[in-house]
Amino acid sequence: MDDDQLVQRVLQGDGDTFSVLFHRYNSFICRIISHIVHNKQDMEDIAESTWEKAWKNLSTLRDRSSFKSYLTTIGKREALDHIRRKSRRQEDSDEEIHGLVDQRCIEEEIEMAILFEGAMGAAMGKMRPEQVKCFHYHLQGCTSEAIAARLALTEGTVRTYISNAKKILYKELCKRLDGDQNNG
Repeated sequence: MDDDQLVQRVLQGDGDTFSVLFHRYNSFICRIISHIVHNKQDMEDIAESTWEKAWKNLSTLRDRSSFKSYLTTIGKREALDHIRRKSRRQEDSDEEIHGLVDQRCIEEEIEMAILFEGAMGAAMGKMRPEQVKCFHYHLQGCTSEAIAARLALTEGTVRTYISNAKKILYKELCKRLDGDQNNG
C-alpha cells in the first residue's frame, strides 16, 4: 500500500495501520533528526515526540501521499525546538551556544540527508543481493574477514562486492547532486 492508502485507513479508525508507516519511516526520521541534534538520546526523544505529533495531527495532512514530507517537517520542528530549549537552559555556556548549528546549516543537512537517503535506496535497488548484504555489514563497521565468515564468502569476494556497491552509491549520489535523477 502507498502512503495515501495507509493514511486513509488510519483516518478511518484503523490505528494498527499507523505502525506500517512507523516501520516504513522510523529509521529515516531518526537519521534526519540525528543530523540536527547529534546526540542519540536526544534523537530518540525527539523521534518519539515526532511520531506522537504525527499521529495526533494526522487529520491536518491535506495531501495524504506526502506523509514523508509531513513527518520530516514535524521532526525538523521538534529538533529545532529542542535546540532552542537547550540553548535557553545553557545560556551561561557560550561554548555550547556557539556550537549550535544555525537554521540554514540545518536545512542544508536535512536536504543532504534526504538526498543521500534517496541515493542509498536507488543504489540498493541496483545491487545484487550479495552486494547489499556485504555493504550493509560494511556500513555497520564489520571487517571484510567477519563479513566473509558470516556470509560464507571469500574475503576477496567481499571486498569486491563492497567496492562495487560503493561505486553504485557514488554514481547515484552524483546523479542527485547534479539534479539528474532520471538517468540511468
